[in-house]
Amino acid sequence: MDYKRRNMYLAAGVVIMLVFSWELSLSKTWVLYTENRMMEEQIAKYKGTPTTVRQLRNELAQINDKISKFDNTTSSQQQLLDYVSHFAKEGTLKVVEVPKTTWQKNSGFNIETNLFKVEGDYKEVLELIYNMEYKERLCKVAGAEFKKTTDMRTKKEYLMTTLYLQNIKKEKI
Repeated sequence: MDYKRRNMYLAAGVVIMLVFSWELSLSKTWVLYTENRMMEEQIAKYKGTPTTVRQLRNELAQINDKISKFDNTTSSQQQLLDYVSHFAKEGTLKVVEVPKTTWQKNSGFNIETNLFKVEGDYKEVLELIYNMEYKERLCKVAGAEFKKTTDMRTKKEYLMTTLYLQNIKKEKI
């Protein structure tokens, strides 16, 4: 046997050994490595889940507290009116009109819609909306309509804002 033929058999033997070793042990190791990497990614993805669930439960408890507060003797319209008038006293807003409340029944809940008309500065109205919906969580602001009107006697322009405020109440069983 000459050197060329012997080297060729040796190279073929090495290739065959690599294929066998890959099939017998290395392929299983590679599969386990990729599975491990995917599981570590999933663990990292869901790592903050318990705190998120805890935060959502706290928010749900706060919302249920708000709902139960509105079920007491004081109506939510009165609470909203108190808050809006208190906010108006601190600033330059003026409560112009408080029409009656409308109710809409949904499965197990009543949706109460209150309309408030306030007059004042745009920035102050936005602050009122933000405070009611996000800071105090008194209601959900379903809509706001801004109209710039002119008083014919004084020739002054002012901003009239109609706020549509909604609350959800549990139906009493």
